[in-house]
Amino acid sequence: MSDAWNAFIQRCESCTQCPLHENRTKVVIYRGAIEAPLMIIGEGPGREEDLQGTPFVGRSGKLLDTALAGLGIPASLFHIANIVKCRPPNNRKPTHAEALACRPLLQQQFRFVKPKIILLMGSAAYQFFTGDTNG
Repeated sequence: MSDAWNAFIQRCESCTQCPLHENRTKVVIYRGAIEAPLMIIGEGPGREEDLQGTPFVGRSGKLLDTALAGLGIPASLFHIANIVKCRPPNNRKPTHAEALACRPLLQQQFRFVKPKIILLMGSAAYQFFTGDTNG
């Protein structure tokens, strides 16, 4: 891993830009390849993700892994992240303010990943990227 990526990880782990940091167990940054053509973005970590520090490892993650494997897409070709890097209480959707607070980190993450395709998982990810609050 590069020094720049390690500095990014440290920036995420020390973030206190919104109240979500107050109850996190671990910061959930990514899984897969650092640079990848496919970037999959969910809304935020759930309980299992918060405990393990890895996105999409719960029930939804297992389903996603099955789909990726069925399509023949190895981990070297994807990067999985979330709109927010800390678990919202009771697995609720991140608020607009929380998403905005995490935006600089996600923007920096994009510069590392350099995706050609972005797959938005869930309404919060869709709404954050499109601005469509009805989606």
